[in-house]
Amino acid sequence: AVVSTQSTGVRVLLLMGIMSFADSAEIWLATVIIYNLKCEWSLSSFEKAMIPAVVFIFYAIGSAITGKLADKFGRFPLLLINSYVLIISALCSACAISYYFFLCCRAVTGFCTGGNYGLGLIYSAEFMPISMRAWNIGILDIFWTSGGVYVCTTACFVMGLSNGWRIQVVLTVIPVLIMLIFMHFMDESPRFLTIKDKKDKAMAVITKICKANGVEVPQGQLFCSDERSGEYREMWTAPYTKGSIMLAIHFVCNMFLLFGITLLIPDMMSYGYCNLNSWFDITFVDSTGCTVYTKSEYIFLMVVAAIFLPGFFFGSFLSETIGRKWTFIVSTYVTAFFTILLLICINDTLT
Repeated sequence: AVVSTQSTGVRVLLLMGIMSFADSAEIWLATVIIYNLKCEWSLSSFEKAMIPAVVFIFYAIGSAITGKLADKFGRFPLLLINSYVLIISALCSACAISYYFFLCCRAVTGFCTGGNYGLGLIYSAEFMPISMRAWNIGILDIFWTSGGVYVCTTACFVMGLSNGWRIQVVLTVIPVLIMLIFMHFMDESPRFLTIKDKKDKAMAVITKICKANGVEVPQGQLFCSDERSGEYREMWTAPYTKGSIMLAIHFVCNMFLLFGITLLIPDMMSYGYCNLNSWFDITFVDSTGCTVYTKSEYIFLMVVAAIFLPGFFFGSFLSETIGRKWTFIVSTYVTAFFTILLLICINDTLT
């Protein structure tokens, strides 16, 4: 609790917030540049769909592999390595001269982004007491929303330029660079050091944190209630089986809706679903028989990205008042209701 409420806790939260910001920026990047890539490289519908798909596939792989490696080598070293590789791969994708090279670069970017996001949640959670974790996640979600708004806002100014999508990719790397700067002022998680029986190093980190916060170093022996790293298979054995299955289903459905709708929006605008063209005065520049966005579309995407923010506030509030379980139930029903309305709208447009 000392760590979480003082300057060190603020630095940890800010660092992980920037990480969440960068994660969102990478996710939204595909939405704002995908039509420009389709035009420049004459991509088929399948090739266009593979651009975000490969990011998400390697995002999942990166989360699993990096999490396992972090239990062995530490959270902090993996965060550093992932961030450096992420910057290099993103810059390489900005310089890509072919579709397949770009796809490979985005795969590496997705791998590192997924790894960083998972590690970031673990790293911040190990510095925070249980009573503050819900609000901690809520604050990270605010940064996540801001990342989407940032990408859509910068797209308004650069996507109309020559090689605008390449400039946009470079701008998306900036949050990762800022995160790297902050990371040089941070230390490894004391909990991880304790689990690995490096209690002298853990105590040195705690002493440093206490001095920075202006409090006395706690006395006594350093220990963790569970001094080991778990295995993936333990999630699917009693007594965790039911909870793991339910959480997995809930998480997959939520991510499918969240990122699915995010990536569906460009096609909804392109084909005029739900009369978006008339509602927002959306027009398209069609210079060579190829559809690209104008500033109006990017402004609309920016509004859509910002709409996530009230939901994050509402979810954090509910989780602290009615509990995590009922927050899951309420948010799931509300999401299902409005998704059905969206499907009805699309169906009406098609018919």
